[in-house]
Amino acid sequence: MNHPNEITVLTTLNNIGAIRPEKAISFSNLLASLRVREDVLRSIVEKLVNQNYIEAVDKNGEKYYYLTSKGILIALSTYS
Repeated sequence: MNHPNEITVLTTLNNIGAIRPEKAISFSNLLASLRVREDVLRSIVEKLVNQNYIEAVDKNGEKYYYLTSKGILIALSTYS
């Protein structure tokens, strides 16, 4: 089992296209995409939300996540 860092989560959200509230991805789908322990991902997601790199929206009682403009810049900077 791998242990992603913040950049891995940001680039995954970018690659999935979760860049606007209407394109947000559920925590469970993000968890399945990264194939990591739930507690590890929850800790990273919480940190990224607190740093304003990602935002959460509530859809039917479940949290969905997407990149903020700040998060998009960080995700895209990994390609240059």
